[in-house]
Amino acid sequence: MEQRTLAWQNGRHSVGFAAQCAELPGLKDAAPWLREAPSHCLQQVLRDLDQAFQNFFAGRTAYPVYRKKFQNDSFRFPDPNQFEVNEAGRWIKLPKFRRVAMFNGRGRHALKLAGQAKSITVRREGKRWYASVLCEREGPEPKPNHGPAVGLDLGVVQAITLSTGEVLAIQGRTRAEERRLARLQRSLGRKRKGSRNRAKPRARLAELQIRIARRRRDAIHNATTKLAKFWR
Repeated sequence: MEQRTLAWQNGRHSVGFAAQCAELPGLKDAAPWLREAPSHCLQQVLRDLDQAFQNFFAGRTAYPVYRKKFQNDSFRFPDPNQFEVNEAGRWIKLPKFRRVAMFNGRGRHALKLAGQAKSITVRREGKRWYASVLCEREGPEPKPNHGPAVGLDLGVVQAITLSTGEVLAIQGRTRAEERRLARLQRSLGRKRKGSRNRAKPRARLAELQIRIARRRRDAIHNATTKLAKFWR
């Protein structure tokens, strides 16, 4: 019987990060498709799983759920020596990937790397891939907040209502988007799983959901930025 190193937490035993990393070479022999992914990415998945169980046993979060295909697709490179990013944001080079051109905005909206790159996370949203580079740099000391206190009420009809009476609206789905969303969901449900015809409505449904999520995320960022600047 295969022996495993068990990490005991709160009276329960679980396979820890180090023990699972030691099993990776054997798993690659049993499942050759694992060799297609860089080793660091596989190790980071195990580290995230170990952290999720630590949070669960500590009572901070619920029991970890299984990852689903086509949902939250992402992978992380923790070693800055394993990747290279152009300072102007024109291209990126990752292990087992050739140099890939990327779009980093135009004019004043273009982002530039500041500081020392520590890790990079690549995630997929619909048909597009995004790379987030974590950089370390010296930041200014936070300024004290001398503004008046304000209360926030997060509701359903009105997203954010301030104690001053001002309402910050966050646009959700329009009626046209709700009708299209329902239509695509019905179309997806009628298709056979694994078929090419099912992949088409799934891609259109993902694009619609991502567009709605981006608009909502942008509205939330604008609202929080307004609050942080106005009451400072």
